[in-house]
This record gives sequence, structure tokens and C-alpha cells, in this order.
Amino acid sequence: MALLSKKKLIPLLIKEGFLTGETTKGIITDGENYKGISYEAYGRKVMAYIQVKDLATRSKLENYLESLGMKPDRGYWLGHPVATVQVSYFKAWHWDE
Repeated sequence: MALLSKKKLIPLLIKEGFLTGETTKGIITDGENYKGISYEAYGRKVMAYIQVKDLATRSKLENYLESLGMKPDRGYWLGHPVATVQVSYFKAWHWDE
């Protein structure tokens, strides 16, 4: 399974139209503050949660991620327009607690 970093994944999702590129702070950052995407770290496993406009877009996004060699969790929060996929490890907020 291919894992992309958030720094590589986010520009691809913006380019493909899954994300708007709008940030919560109004400036382009390193992938931390984009609207519609959040991250959770479970030890060394980091998951990206990507909110899209509807279930059809979620399905298209999951298909796109699979075409990149990634493995989205299609069973995550069924019936909601949020896709999840593992990204490469980075030190998350509160990583040292």
C-alpha cells in the first residue's frame, strides 16, 4: 500500500477538485489547516479525515485514492460524506504527551 504524506496528498486533492484549497487561517500552510480535512494520530498510524460535499463525491474520492495505491476505509462512518485514509507519519499536535 502506498502512503502519501499530507504535503503531497492535499495538493492532489485540490487539483482533482475534492478540496477547495481554502484554509481555516486564510493562508496556505503545510497541510495542517485546510477546511474539510483533519488528522488523528493513533501511535505511529496517522489518519486523514476528508469531508466532501456528498456521498457520490466520497465514492469518487475513495476510488481516486485507490487508484493512487492507497487504501481508504470504506466502512468508516457510512452514510456521511467523510472519507478516511492513512497518510505517512508526522508528529501530531500533543505528540509528546
